[in-house]
Amino acid sequence: MVRRFLVKTYKGIHMKKLLILLFSILISFNSYGEWKKFTSSVDNDIYYLDYDSIRVAGGYVYWLDMIDLATITSSGAQSVEAYHQGDCDIFRIKHLNIIFYDQPMGKGNRDSFTPTEEWSYPPSNSASRKILKEICNFKN
Repeated sequence: MVRRFLVKTYKGIHMKKLLILLFSILISFNSYGEWKKFTSSVDNDIYYLDYDSIRVAGGYVYWLDMIDLATITSSGAQSVEAYHQGDCDIFRIKHLNIIFYDQPMGKGNRDSFTPTEEWSYPPSNSASRKILKEICNFKN
C-alpha cells in the first residue's frame, strides 16, 4: 500500500515536470506555426495568434501568442512569446511559459521565464480578454 502511494506520487511529480518540459520545447520553436495579427492594445502593442497551436485538453484550451511591444522594456525586450492555458467556463488564463526576445517577432536573443501557476482574470476590453474570447470561440 505504501509502495503504491510512493510510486503514484513519484509518477505525478515526474509527469508535471515532463509536461512543463514539453511545453517549453514546443514554445521554443519560433516557426511552430504562422503568426496572424489579431489585435492591438491601448499601448499600441501588437498581438499575434498562432491558430495552429490551439489545443483542447482536459476541459481547457492551450495556445501560443506573440506580442510585438511598442516600447522596448527596461530589460531590452522588444517582443514576447507566451504559451497559455485558458478556462472558457469561468473566463480565466494561466500563463505557462513566457519568452522575451530582444528583437521584434520573436527574433534575436531570448530569455525564458516560467511564471507562477496562478490564474488571472483578464480585464474587460483588454487584449488578453479579446484573445481568450477568440480562442474559446475558435475551439467550438
